[in-house]
Amino acid sequence: MRINDIRQTPGMTGQNYTLSGTEKNGENKNVKSINASGLADVLDPVGAKLGKARQQAMKFIRDALAGELSIDDDMKSRNDHIGELGKTINKTEKAIKDIDREVSELREKYEVDPESQEEKDLQFLVNAERAKAKSPDGKLDEKIQERVDQLKGNLTEYQERALPLLLERDVHSDALREAKTDIRIENMTVRDMSVERLKTDPMGEAWDSADAVMEDAGKEVMGMVVNDAMDHIDEEREEKREEAEKAEEEKEKLEERIDATKEKKEEQEELTEEILDAVGKMSIKDLDMSDPESEINKLMSKLKLIEYDVKGAVVDEEV
Repeated sequence: MRINDIRQTPGMTGQNYTLSGTEKNGENKNVKSINASGLADVLDPVGAKLGKARQQAMKFIRDALAGELSIDDDMKSRNDHIGELGKTINKTEKAIKDIDREVSELREKYEVDPESQEEKDLQFLVNAERAKAKSPDGKLDEKIQERVDQLKGNLTEYQERALPLLLERDVHSDALREAKTDIRIENMTVRDMSVERLKTDPMGEAWDSADAVMEDAGKEVMGMVVNDAMDHIDEEREEKREEAEKAEEEKEKLEERIDATKEKKEEQEELTEEILDAVGKMSIKDLDMSDPESEINKLMSKLKLIEYDVKGAVVDEEV
């Protein structure tokens, strides 16, 4: 039996039903609760077996599908994050370009040579602020701090306008570096997930497992049906055997009645011959039929009794 054969069929489930006995006055008493699934197992073992197998098979598929959907959701979330990181990178790169252009314009405006001491002092201040931000305690070396204070106390107009721009550029540079690292990690994760997905086939394995469960259940059900049929055949054989034994007993009883009838007939014939012999030897006086106590009447009475028994045996034989 394949999982493709699974169909939803109406029937009992695992719900609890309540059966109640009621008195004549309508009050509920002796309320008993039974489990319908257990009742189904008793009333329809084959259907119960297939139902349980179907539930197990569908669980394999649902679990595999849930796993696949979870992976899909994770990949979608990562791809969405990659998209947001891409927007952040583009926005940050544009901000850095705008700052570079503005600083370049200031340098041209104030005619500052990129190799001049003024430019070098400006870069020293930017580096000092960068080091201060990364310092565990947020402080600089005393000598460096003295140099920073000295330079900040004598800033040129170019330096005053360019310094905040360059510090802002540093913030954007850190954000850009972090975004690029995150997007690289996310891309690697999505790629690895896709590769792993190609190596495995959870849904295919789930369908195979479901098919195996249904096939095993089908074999068990077939065995149950065969066993039931064999039990039925055995019952019929037992009934026929009992009927044959009963018929044999009736036959023996009939044969006994027939043998009894034969014995009675033989006894009747012997008595008849005895009467004839006796009559032949009796005198006229002994043949007086009016005397109830005469020898001949006694013999005839005995003969009638035997005849009655024979007729009864014949009737039994005919029946």
